[in-house]
Amino acid sequence: MGSPKAILRKGYIDKLSGAVVSGKTIPVYDLFAQDDALDAYIVIGSYNSTELRTKCKDDHNPSVTVEVYTKFKKQGGSLLADQIADMVIDRIKANNLDLSPNFILLSTQLLSDNDLQGFDTDYKVYRRILRFGHIIQTLN
Repeated sequence: MGSPKAILRKGYIDKLSGAVVSGKTIPVYDLFAQDDALDAYIVIGSYNSTELRTKCKDDHNPSVTVEVYTKFKKQGGSLLADQIADMVIDRIKANNLDLSPNFILLSTQLLSDNDLQGFDTDYKVYRRILRFGHIIQTLN
């Protein structure tokens, strides 16, 4: 059956696309944001996985990083990023990503939640980096 990577990434994008937080529609990008990305956006980042083999089936234990970016010209803080991150956590932990027809999602957990801040001459950037872990079963 191969890896659930592509269908899992698609499930994340489908689940998070079109979300409105604090009156803003938050765009979702796969791996890299566009150069003209807005002041708040989500990037579906790295994917790592190990197989969980049993006598009867192959399960997968992937983790996926979701990065929430907010940037400001002058003043700003973590509130919008925190609200977006809360929405991401709620939607992904609902454990209802559609991985059919070859896989089924058995469990989801938030493995880590970190933040980073940075700035340059033009912008201040605040990031929340969420890593989710899953157990996914291969359907025969």
